[in-house]
Amino acid sequence: TNVDTTTSGAITVTNYANNIVATDAAALGGADTDDVTLTTTSTGIVSLGAVSAATSGDVTISSVGTITDITGAQDDVAEITADVFTVSAATAIGTGSAQVDVNATTVNLTATGDTYLDTVGSGGVAITAALTGGNIVIDGRNTANDGGYEAITLTNVDTTTSGAITVTNYANAITATDVDTAGGAGDNVTITTTSSGGMILG
Repeated sequence: TNVDTTTSGAITVTNYANNIVATDAAALGGADTDDVTLTTTSTGIVSLGAVSAATSGDVTISSVGTITDITGAQDDVAEITADVFTVSAATAIGTGSAQVDVNATTVNLTATGDTYLDTVGSGGVAITAALTGGNIVIDGRNTANDGGYEAITLTNVDTTTSGAITVTNYANAITATDVDTAGGAGDNVTITTTSSGGMILG
């Protein structure tokens, strides 16, 4: 419900054949080693409320199931706050109606299904993603679609077997360094900035 390290220390939670519900987990020391790591094995999903690692700390999640937002709704409130946010395994990340909101400098995602990510930081975010199936949807707009947060850099974003890639930002730039789909029917890449915001293609 509420698990914190206030001056220093990492948080590591592992569960086997059951879920992890991370309502509030915070490593507040601020050092590079003050990380939060959540892992399910065999079966089990990870549900996110507010998971944070202050300043230089990282958040890493490995789930044999999905990774979801506890609220089940769009709210523009970060479920993840970290220097680096890494998903090393998941069957899906977020949903079309409840994306995972992330405030991080760097995001690294690996999944086998649909991934829905909202960027809600302020200093710019660099994203690497590799999906073996499913679509990638990255959105930098607020829930009303009339405001934005930060520049988005697509460092290396790929769907390797099937799936489209859709990236949208509002009043901030998108840099598409390396973006690829498998190229089958419907496996399109759509990159859009609205209001203002340039686009740089790699």
